[in-house]
Amino acid sequence: MQSREGKIGIGVLIRDHQGLVIGALRANRTLRGNAFDAEAYGLLMATVFCKDLGLRQLCLEGDSKQVVDLLNQDYSNWSMGGCLITDAKNILNSAAAWSVSHAYREANMAAHMLAKAALDCIEDVYDIEMCPTCILPLVTKEMS
Repeated sequence: MQSREGKIGIGVLIRDHQGLVIGALRANRTLRGNAFDAEAYGLLMATVFCKDLGLRQLCLEGDSKQVVDLLNQDYSNWSMGGCLITDAKNILNSAAAWSVSHAYREANMAAHMLAKAALDCIEDVYDIEMCPTCILPLVTKEMS
């Protein structure tokens, strides 16, 4: 998640169990909130994308430990970010068997690069069954 004057970049990369790209999302939004709220919004967009693709088993990774920890817990957080996470959890519970784990940004660079590229998009960009060119070299390197 990258931010520029209230504008957030959202990058979602969906891979199969072998690491091959199933889909990618780049989007930006104007959001009045903090980094936690922005990361939570990105999570919600990711879960909606996965549901729309019909995915039923998900292993989510996120570089915001605060978001991952809250998603793994059963209590409610009534902040804006907490409500977004509750919405994401409801989608996950209705659509898939899922787990979530924390990944440091260095291990999540493809999604981070998608989020940076999203800041320059004029509309949401969904890539299905293909890897966006802006992260192709990184994903290719990770696969070798």
